[in-house]
Amino acid sequence: MLGSGIFALAPGIYRDCGNSVFWFLASWLIAGIMSFCGMYVYLELGSIIPRSGGNKVFLEYIYKSPKLLATVSFLVFSVIFGFSISNVLIFGEYFLHSIGLSTPTDTQIKVCGLIFLYIVAAFHGVSIHLGVKVQNFLGALKVGMLVFFILAGSYSILQPDKQELHWRVNPIGGPMSVTSFTSATIRATYAFSGWNTVHNVTNEIKNPNRTFKIAGPTSLILTTVSYVLINLAYLLSIPEKEFLESGTLVGARYFQTLFGEGWGQKILVFSVALSTGGNIFVVLYTLARTIQEVFRDGYLPFGSIMGSNKPFGAPLPAIVLSCTFSTIVMILFAGGNFYEYIIALESYPQQIFTFLVALGVFILRKRDPQFRAPIRSTMIGTGLFMLICVYLSVSPLFGNSNPPGTESWISYPILSLSILGWCTFYWFSMFVIGPKLGNYKLEKKKVTLEDGMVIQKWEKISIDIKMLPLEYLIRLDNEFTLFLRQHSFTANLISTTVSEIITKFLFICLVGLILYETVYWLGIKIGIWEYHASDIFKEIPVHCAHVYCRVNVIRSKDLTKLNEYYQLKHSSNAFTTWTRETKLLLEIFVLPKFVKYHFEFSPQDFEMNKEPEWGSTVSHLRQKIITLFNDLDVYKQLRQQQPQKLTSEAVLVYDPKYLEVKSDSDDEYLSKVGIETGSVIDTVIQI
Repeated sequence: MLGSGIFALAPGIYRDCGNSVFWFLASWLIAGIMSFCGMYVYLELGSIIPRSGGNKVFLEYIYKSPKLLATVSFLVFSVIFGFSISNVLIFGEYFLHSIGLSTPTDTQIKVCGLIFLYIVAAFHGVSIHLGVKVQNFLGALKVGMLVFFILAGSYSILQPDKQELHWRVNPIGGPMSVTSFTSATIRATYAFSGWNTVHNVTNEIKNPNRTFKIAGPTSLILTTVSYVLINLAYLLSIPEKEFLESGTLVGARYFQTLFGEGWGQKILVFSVALSTGGNIFVVLYTLARTIQEVFRDGYLPFGSIMGSNKPFGAPLPAIVLSCTFSTIVMILFAGGNFYEYIIALESYPQQIFTFLVALGVFILRKRDPQFRAPIRSTMIGTGLFMLICVYLSVSPLFGNSNPPGTESWISYPILSLSILGWCTFYWFSMFVIGPKLGNYKLEKKKVTLEDGMVIQKWEKISIDIKMLPLEYLIRLDNEFTLFLRQHSFTANLISTTVSEIITKFLFICLVGLILYETVYWLGIKIGIWEYHASDIFKEIPVHCAHVYCRVNVIRSKDLTKLNEYYQLKHSSNAFTTWTRETKLLLEIFVLPKFVKYHFEFSPQDFEMNKEPEWGSTVSHLRQKIITLFNDLDVYKQLRQQQPQKLTSEAVLVYDPKYLEVKSDSDDEYLSKVGIETGSVIDTVIQI
């Protein structure tokens, strides 16, 4: 559970929380609460199914139908995501920093991390016992580093000179959206990852129910408190600007603040690198064992090779595959905020699987109401855990949830869901459509390898003669007809020959349309192609005949606050920013509320333009607003405060999305800057 995330994630999470200490700490607490609720969900299932395997065993036990869907999808997904990149990057960056490279390039970090990954692979691939001894030593070092962080953090918190702090002056921070806060929370959950992996080795634990019941809550509470204290220490010790700029080297920056740039600081940074190296030892070994088990179960081809322990009695083929995946991904994704993107990519799909596991608690209780598990999760805790999982799974789908610097990359939730969809399709091809079309059934067969390892293979047992392609279609048609006849409503649709033909034709059209639209809009979403009519809408804007303008007045000294106000208004899915918006609204605007005016543009307003068919320009609207201000008596008192008459340059115009229309767009037509007929926009006059 004690991973490398606490040494690297804090600045990115703080930034995504709008530089708000309150929401920054809240994201860590939510991650801790989620882990605590989830831990009891897993404890209940672990007490019902006391076998090694974790999610694989739980999903297999809960979701028996469709057969093997949950199991195969999860296991194949685990193999595809069988890389250990985040820890590799952190090790590379901290190691290079400890030897004097304060600003290493991305290539240097990746090369350094990969070299260490290959060294770890050599340890585990040649001798499991030696690899375990090394990882135990580095694990002890990691615990020691965390204790040191906590002690140093407590010292920072108790210092009497830490009175004028950013978090006391500005606890709410700046603009933040649901998407960015979700991204922050997802990355915080990554730092807690590991609270459920103990169920992968249940068989190796003596009296697991008693051990889990005591050790689980204790370790998680200590971890949560430790993380909060360490993050407080970061905030109290490192100036905000330096904190945000430190990136994944926040741990190194923390030591530098406390101890200066001497050998002590370098040794401590090197210790962080080694403790992260311990994570690489653990994660690579766990991934290799998981990959090996998937191949041994026969769910993927080449099981005799990948499931073998030859030649050194260790899972070397699986280790090589994991290292290969890690190398390929690091080569493919170059530049940008690669570390935070990978963290989000690794963490996002886990929310889906943990939700399915949590849902299984209710399914099992309903399946056997009389049975009471030795360890039970509360209904409220399980429900809260599921709600958080849904929130963390759904909200990143709205807006660009990628970390800064990776906005142009494929959206990480879309990429995760696409891979998960492919895994589901793999199951469908292997266990459903393949046997139906190929006229065979799959049966498990145990095979003993040369090294004594027992694996399983799915053997195809023919149940019919081979069919021609046309016969495949006929069989599919018969299956579909049988399905329709099983239900009274659909049976009426095929009661006659004509209605059957029409129904099947419309169904084929519907399936084709759904597939087309899915591929089409998915391609637009991930940037493969553009919307077919985008050029038309860009090149032929809508004529602006009239607009509604909400007018207010500010003083020039409040221009910075005005920009902040409209940044909050513009932020999509604004989350908890209404308090700040309201405060700014009361502080900066002279009028108690906006005054709404309706402006219509007659032909004489735009007939002098080069292209009058497109309507009025931005400068013409500014002139109308300032003329209104200069002529109406309601603004007389404000006008008297001005040394000279205001011009149109004093008018700030905001489009319907609350983005300012800059002065360099004055000659543009309103329709070209997003202001169309009937739009409601804000206009602000500086005095």
